[in-house]
Amino acid sequence: MWKRFSLGIVIALLAALISGCSWLWGEPLYQIVLNVEGLSTCSSAHVISWQAQSPGRQEQTGIVDVADATLQIPLKIAPGVWQFSLQLTDADGLQHYSDTQEQLIDNPGQQVVFIIECPIEEPPAEEIEVPDEEPEPPEEEPEQPVEEPELTWTAWYGELQPSPTGLLQGPNNYQTPYYIIDSGVPGPVLLITGGMHGNEPAGSRAAWRFVNYTPIKGKLVIIPEVNRLGLKANNRTGSYPGDPNRDYPRSKSESADDKLSRNIWQLVQDQQVTWLMDLHEGYDYHKLNKDSVGQSVIMHKGTAAQHAARDKVVNAMIAAANKTVSKSGHHFSHLHNPIVGSLARAAGDYLGVAGMIIETSRKQPLSLRIEQHETMVSTAMRELGML
Repeated sequence: MWKRFSLGIVIALLAALISGCSWLWGEPLYQIVLNVEGLSTCSSAHVISWQAQSPGRQEQTGIVDVADATLQIPLKIAPGVWQFSLQLTDADGLQHYSDTQEQLIDNPGQQVVFIIECPIEEPPAEEIEVPDEEPEPPEEEPEQPVEEPELTWTAWYGELQPSPTGLLQGPNNYQTPYYIIDSGVPGPVLLITGGMHGNEPAGSRAAWRFVNYTPIKGKLVIIPEVNRLGLKANNRTGSYPGDPNRDYPRSKSESADDKLSRNIWQLVQDQQVTWLMDLHEGYDYHKLNKDSVGQSVIMHKGTAAQHAARDKVVNAMIAAANKTVSKSGHHFSHLHNPIVGSLARAAGDYLGVAGMIIETSRKQPLSLRIEQHETMVSTAMRELGML
C-alpha cells in the first residue's frame, strides 16, 4: 500500500514538473528586434522604457538610454501575438512619446518598428519694449510692398514641405495635399501615391522626395500622404473609415466608395494618368514566404501589346533595387495584377493605366526601404524618358 501511495506521489510530482517546465523542450524562441526611429525629433528626451506582453507568457521589460537617432533592441520571444509598448521620457520624468502596437511574431529576425514623433517645441516669444510715447509718423509715409510668405505643408512626421498644388477632400473634414509638376513637354503622366496604409511609412517618405523632382518630359502627380490619419497613428487604417486601398471601383459602372477615393479617382481621370505607382510595404520577403508580397512589384498586365512594354520597365526597376541588397532571398519578385478594389487595379482595369503596387519588406531598416522605393520609381522615370 505504501509503495502504491509513494508511486502516486512521484507521478503527480512529475506531472506538475512537466506541465510547468515545458520551456525545457517546448516552443522555440525567436530573435526579433524592436526598431525605434526618429529619435532626433526629441531633443530633450533620453530614456526609453518598453514592455512586451503575450497571454500566458512571461512579460519582458527594459529601460534604455537614448544616444543615437535610431535604436535597435534585440529580444528573444516565443512566436504568437504580442503587444509591444514604448514610452520616451526625459530626465525629469516628463513623457514625450507613448505608443502601443500589437503584432504577430511568426518569423525569426522580424522587426517591430516604432517611429518617434515628438511635439515641436516653440521657442519663447521675445519681449519687445514699447516706448511710452509713440513718435510722430512722417507727413508722407511711402507704402512698403508686403511680401506674402510662401505657404508650406507639414508632413506627418514634422518636416516642412513645399506648398501643394491643392488639397484632396475626404470624409469628416479630412484633407491631404497633392502636387502636380508639369514639364511642359508632352509625355507620360505618372501618379505616385504613398501612405495608403498608415503602418507603411517608407512609401510616404519616398513619395515626398519626388515633390522636388523636375521631369524633362511629361508630368508628375504626387499624393504623398493618402492616409494621414493612419500614418500619424502608425496603424494600417488609423481612424480612417475602412481600408483606403479597397475603396476603388470593381466594375466600370461602380464609383469609388468614399469621398477621398472618389476625389483621387477623379484626379487620375482629369490628369489623364498613364502610369501609376502605389508605394507599400509587406511584412516579409516574397521569395522566402509566398504568403507575403514584401519585396515585389505587382504590375497590371494590360493587353498583350502593353504587357511587354510594361515588363521592360518593371524588370529595370527590379534590377536597380536588387543592387541595394546582398542576399538573393531578399531580391524583388515580379508579380502580376494588384488586388481587386485597389487603386492600381481599378486604374488598370477601367482606365487603361499601367498601374502597379511596389512593396518593400518591413524587415529592413526604414532608410533602406525609402531608398528602394525612390530607386525603383526614379529608374522607371528614366526608362520612360522623364529624367
